[in-house]
Amino acid sequence: MTTPSAVRSTRRGVPPANHVWPATVESVVPARDEVVRFARSVGASRRTLDDIKLATSEACTNAVLHAYAPEHSDTPTFLVSFESLDGEIVVQVRDHGSGLAPRPNSSGLGLGLALIAEVARAVAITTAGGGGTQLRMCFSIDAAAKGLPNPASRCLAW
Repeated sequence: MTTPSAVRSTRRGVPPANHVWPATVESVVPARDEVVRFARSVGASRRTLDDIKLATSEACTNAVLHAYAPEHSDTPTFLVSFESLDGEIVVQVRDHGSGLAPRPNSSGLGLGLALIAEVARAVAITTAGGGGTQLRMCFSIDAAAKGLPNPASRCLAW
């Protein structure tokens, strides 16, 4: 269920949104596709759509595979929220898991965060209130502007 946020409106009247997903592998593709549809609706370039698709897939997969210990008693979930803000698309993925920590038994290659940092204009990782990890990614709607300075950017402001 998508819950529109009343925080701020976006370009072309598309409201920001957030969605809670079960922390299962099956949730990654629909969560990612929802963000890509939103980005397309606010005019993101093809390159930006590709970057958002890759970064959102990596962030959601991290939440599913690494956030929760196998003995976690509650039903694990992750939250994906997104909005358009001042010519940028802001995507946030949050879990309520154990936070960032080295996991020697991880099956991953450890490249997900590096990939996200490469394709996003800006990235911030914080410990979420109440536990877990919050990853905020910013993308220029126009991919050609990705490398240009944007001192007015508010995309990483919480």
